[in-house]
Amino acid sequence: MSTHTVLRATIPKQAALNIANAVSFYVQRLGFTELFQAEDYAGVRRDAVEIHLWLMTKTSPKEPPAASRWKTSSRSTQNISGKR
Repeated sequence: MSTHTVLRATIPKQAALNIANAVSFYVQRLGFTELFQAEDYAGVRRDAVEIHLWLMTKTSPKEPPAASRWKTSSRSTQNISGKR
């Protein structure tokens, strides 16, 4: 019996120069649904695909901001050891 953890989903973070314009593009052109939107962070979903967008500015760090303040899903997840 295998004891490895199965990864079922991932939520990529994409940089955007303008959050409102990026959400509009995903919704109107690509058929996504807006999950949430703030000044510097947003989330969209289409079917099983969820994408988070973070505001990139000239002074932005090289990495996206922590998204721990955003609760976007009520799905049950498992930690890396496979325990709930």
